[in-house]
Amino acid sequence: MRLRVPVKRLKLSSLLCFTIKFTTMKNSEFVSRIMNDMNSINKDAHVSRRWILSIGRQKARSYIAQKYADGTLFGEESLYTHINCMEMERVRKVDCCFDEFKLCRILMRSKKRLPDMIYTRIGPAIIKVSNIMDDIIFTPISLRKYANNKERKYGNIDQYYYYVNDGYIYIPDINIEAINVDLITLDRKAALELGGCGTEKDNPCISQWDYDFICPDKLLEYVVSETLRETIAKLQIPTDENPDMDINKKTQKIQ
Repeated sequence: MRLRVPVKRLKLSSLLCFTIKFTTMKNSEFVSRIMNDMNSINKDAHVSRRWILSIGRQKARSYIAQKYADGTLFGEESLYTHINCMEMERVRKVDCCFDEFKLCRILMRSKKRLPDMIYTRIGPAIIKVSNIMDDIIFTPISLRKYANNKERKYGNIDQYYYYVNDGYIYIPDINIEAINVDLITLDRKAALELGGCGTEKDNPCISQWDYDFICPDKLLEYVVSETLRETIAKLQIPTDENPDMDINKKTQKIQ
């Protein structure tokens, strides 16, 4: 990985246009990159690491949603998070807020929400949902299409479906205790903690900063640039004309 060496008094326009070759970054590396670039503009700029990561994830979410819907992210396996043994629970059809599911024989729902979901114009960025043995693959379906299928006299009885709402996975017509899920989520640590076997629960002390920053390599440069631009704009960081002066003697302050 080729890194840029910060230069004092470097203008923002030059900083953002600098060509860099990126590889996969950890969350800590991504935030450090932004902070170093900020310090090269004004060495006294201070901001929360979590806030920078939040802005970076917002930018990455926008790019990922667009590219996923365009079908250009298939094969980008470094973006995928695999959840093993995500627990399901049975919910009463009469309590379900979807009239279409009242036609089903049984209704299961994930016990917990999927974290930091990425929704696109073609649906959530879920790659695959399967049973634990991986021999039943669930197909995504809309409520209307599910209702239409149930009304047909001759349907495919061997086909099973899933539907996502508010981060929960719903699976009708089959009693299943746990599922495997492959998806793109910006919070890999939180997603892995949903697994019931062989997952993050085996390594609870791993910090979120040690996980990869979820973004396609080919888009990482844009995300870094846009994150830096928004951070500087929101904080109204001025160019430091006296980088070596004591901060108490400076008249300019970061709002």
